[in-house]
Amino acid sequence: MSLIKEAWESLRIVATLIDKMEGYNDELKALRTDVRDVRERLVAVETIIAFARGTTPKLPSGA
Repeated sequence: MSLIKEAWESLRIVATLIDKMEGYNDELKALRTDVRDVRERLVAVETIIAFARGTTPKLPSGA
């Protein structure tokens, strides 16, 4: 392979990796949103259970 072909192939590989990383970043953002939603629902369920038991609900750590 000539030097130009090797450089071009390297650039193509880097561009492919960047594209994949951007896709993973989008997936990670979606997962972060899903986890936040699940956490909020879990806190709501825990609060309902605590009130049903007649106890004071505990605040989630990090609140």
